[in-house]
Amino acid sequence: YLFLPSLPQDWSNSTDSYQRTADYFNKVGEKCKKAGLTFGFHNHQIEFKEINGRVPYDILVENTDAGLVTFELDLAWITAAGKDPLAYFSKYPGRFQVWHMKDLSPELHDATLGEGIIDFKPILAQAKTAGMKYWFLEQDNCLTHTPMESIRISRDYYLKLLK
Repeated sequence: YLFLPSLPQDWSNSTDSYQRTADYFNKVGEKCKKAGLTFGFHNHQIEFKEINGRVPYDILVENTDAGLVTFELDLAWITAAGKDPLAYFSKYPGRFQVWHMKDLSPELHDATLGEGIIDFKPILAQAKTAGMKYWFLEQDNCLTHTPMESIRISRDYYLKLLK
C-alpha cells in the first residue's frame, strides 16, 4: 500500500480541484497497480467540509476507480467532521480497505481506544461491507495515560470487541 496522507492546499480548495485530484489519483493508482502496490488516500476532517453543497470526500470516492484507488478511513476524523462511517460503508461498499482506529474525547481530542465517544462495535460489524483488510491503532496524543498504558488499554478494548 502507498497512501497519500493529506492534500496540498491548491488540490483541495474547490470542487474542481477535488475532481482534478480524483483524476490524478486514478493515474497514480494505475501506476501503483502495475508496480504491485495499492494506492490510497488518508482522510482528515477537512475533506468532509462542504464546498458549494458538495462533500469533497464524496467527490474523491465517486470519481476514482475502485480497482485503482482505496481509502484509508480515519474513524476519528470522519466522526469529528460529523459524518457517520457506517453511512459511508453503505454508500461506498468495499472502498475502505484500511482503517485508522482512533478514538475521540467529547471535546474532539484524541482518546485511548474505548475511552472516547466512538462506538466501535457497530463499525467493526460492518468491516466486510467497508472492504476492510487492515487496521491500525492510532494514538496521536496520550493525554490520560502513558503511551504504553494507552497501547495496552486500546489493545485490550479491541480484543474484547472481537469476542
